Amino acid sequence: HWLRRLNEEQDNIRAALRFSIEQDDPELGLRLVGALWIWFLRRLLVEGRSWAEDLLAHPGAAQPTAARASALFAAGHFAWLQGDVRAMRTRLDESVAIRRDLRDDAGLGRALPFLGLAIDDHKAARHLAEEGVALCRKLDDSWGLAMGLTNLGRIEGTWGHDLAAERPLEEATALFRAIGDGWLLALPLNSLGAIAYRQGDYVKAQTAFEQALP
Repeated sequence: HWLRRLNEEQDNIRAALRFSIEQDDPELGLRLVGALWIWFLRRLLVEGRSWAEDLLAHPGAAQPTAARASALFAAGHFAWLQGDVRAMRTRLDESVAIRRDLRDDAGLGRALPFLGLAIDDHKAARHLAEEGVALCRKLDDSWGLAMGLTNLGRIEGTWGHDLAAERPLEEATALFRAIGDGWLLALPLNSLGAIAYRQGDYVKAQTAFEQALP
């Protein structure tokens, strides 16, 4: 329902973003880019990243506000999905730093596990993800917790620790099911399927992939 409405308003959203830049009101644009994930959900990654980067580069957008932190998080996400891990880390590093200064535990809880995906040190990456997961548990942020656990499992799997990856991925799967987020449920299921495949348990892998596919 909301994707349909946002899709109908996409030209107006673009106009608002252009207005934000041209009228030297980047805070409005930063808030929009940080809040509206239509480009991510519609896979308009080039456009979404371009808006985020243009707004972040605006001379009036340099203040370390919550809006800037959210736009940095979005820009980092777009960079990651385009395979630009270096830019992802740069953007998420700044986003996390702003969240820490603002003592924004809710924003930190969601950002830290994503930053962990960009860290080339297993121990440091796991520590960031675990910190984010702990904050989401404390705040009872079920969606953030599910996403954080998914990223913790991805980190462990990336570094070859499949057994350590399974528990957070299984918890994430249960949480996404409880929330009713059938779209993001595919992420931990896909990772669990990959682990089962690597372990030679092809029946378990097939089951996980078939559940993720829809």
